[in-house]
Amino acid sequence: MIGEMYNSALKRVKDRIWIISDLQQSELEKSEFCLSAAISDLHDLNTRINGIWYLGDAIEGTELTVLNEMCIMQKEKLTEFDVPLFYVLGNHDFDYFVGNQDKNLPFAAPFYDTVKSTENWRSTYNSEDFFFTVIMGDYLVVF
Repeated sequence: MIGEMYNSALKRVKDRIWIISDLQQSELEKSEFCLSAAISDLHDLNTRINGIWYLGDAIEGTELTVLNEMCIMQKEKLTEFDVPLFYVLGNHDFDYFVGNQDKNLPFAAPFYDTVKSTENWRSTYNSEDFFFTVIMGDYLVVF
């Protein structure tokens, strides 16, 4: 029965979106393992997606070198899909800034900066904005 429902729905599909969140790992190896497993599962579905919605918490921790490595790894893996990526900040995306406030370092949100500098990836206009919107076909999506 599930197969019949799925096949029936395929005729009406307009968009296929991969929704991800909370990759947050403080160790690069664990982060890469989890993302690779998710990507492998998506490939096993043998279907094309036309967008990624990343709902925050892409990174975790206060060590900028490790956070930057996590950003590079995610960018390399996610740009392979060659689809738009829409990203909203989660609470762990602020770990570096919050965890280093006593050091008077400038504000930084490494994955947000990665998104803003990557072609075809989108987020809020600035890091203080609460949301952004995107028109996808017949729909207005509020992130």
